[in-house]
Amino acid sequence: MLMKMCPCKIIGVTGSDGKTTTTSLIHALLQKAGYRTFLGGNIGTPLFARLPEMTPEDIVVLELSSFQLMGMEISPDISVITNVTPNHLNIHKDYQEYIEAKKNIFNFQNENGFLILNYYNEINKNCAK
Repeated sequence: MLMKMCPCKIIGVTGSDGKTTTTSLIHALLQKAGYRTFLGGNIGTPLFARLPEMTPEDIVVLELSSFQLMGMEISPDISVITNVTPNHLNIHKDYQEYIEAKKNIFNFQNENGFLILNYYNEINKNCAK
């Protein structure tokens, strides 16, 4: 819902490992470069209450888990997948369902969207196709 209401660009980060670190680094680098950013998703404070503060020039950086991605029908403007390895298989039906959930981070991007992959991860490499 936040992504539908957000007036600015959104960078979403997912992966089996490294989500929090990558999201935090992107947020810090953008702030250092002079952008006004909002940090959310699995880290930071809930961003719904901050929507009125956001302008089209701002950037939202979200950490997104497989659980958040499962039912999504919208993707961030810029999507980052750090890696995909078997994880949360006690919650997901199987590994393929987990992979498909992770793919939702980019499945609904338009022609202006960007996908950044860790090409050293075999699952990520397959996403590039």
